[in-house]
Amino acid sequence: MVLGNIKRVVITGGPCAGKTTAIESIRAYFEQKGRLVIVVEEVPTELMRMGITLAKYGRLPFQKAIIDLQHKKEQVIIEAACSLENEQEVLIIYDRGILDHFIYLNSEEQKRIEKELGIDRQQLYSNYDIVIHMLSVASQMPELYESSEFRLEAVPEAKEKDDKIGKIWRQHGDYVQIGCERDFEVKIQKLISIIDKTFTG
Repeated sequence: MVLGNIKRVVITGGPCAGKTTAIESIRAYFEQKGRLVIVVEEVPTELMRMGITLAKYGRLPFQKAIIDLQHKKEQVIIEAACSLENEQEVLIIYDRGILDHFIYLNSEEQKRIEKELGIDRQQLYSNYDIVIHMLSVASQMPELYESSEFRLEAVPEAKEKDDKIGKIWRQHGDYVQIGCERDFEVKIQKLISIIDKTFTG
C-alpha cells in the first residue's frame, strides 16, 4: 500500500473536549464506509493505567516516556499500514499527537528530550495529514465542565491547556478548530465531514 491511501488524523483538545466519544463515532462511521480504521490511544492514560505516573516518576521523565512511546508506536503503526497488500483506504486516528506533549516542557527541556530521543520537533508535524482541535467546554462552556479520575484540572487550568494546544498545533499546515456545541452530535458530524474531505481531496 502506498502512503497516499493512508490518512493520518490527530484529534486533540483540552480536558472535556469530547475526544473519546468523538473518536468512537468516527471509527464507526468510516468502518461502515469500508475503510480500515486504526485508533492510536492516548499515551499518558495508557502509561498511568500501567502504574507509570507523573507523581511517581517526576514531570520531565514522565513526559519523556510519553513522547518516546508515542513516537515508537506511530512508527510501528505506519509501517504496518504501509505493508498491507490490498488497496483498502486506511484512516489512522491519533488520540493526541506527539506535539501535544511538548506543551508541558519549556524550550530547554524540549531541546534536551529531542536530543536524547533523536527526534526533531519541527519535523514531527509532517507525521500527520490534518490536525483537528476540539475546543474544550472549559474554554467555551465552562458551566458544563467536569473533572474525572484522569482529568484533574480546574476550569482556568483546562482553558490554559486548550490555549497551549492551539498555539503549538497552529504551525501545522492543515490545522482546524472545532468549537463546542450544545448538541454534541453536531460537533461529531463536523469532525466526520472534515475527515471525509481528506479522502476526496
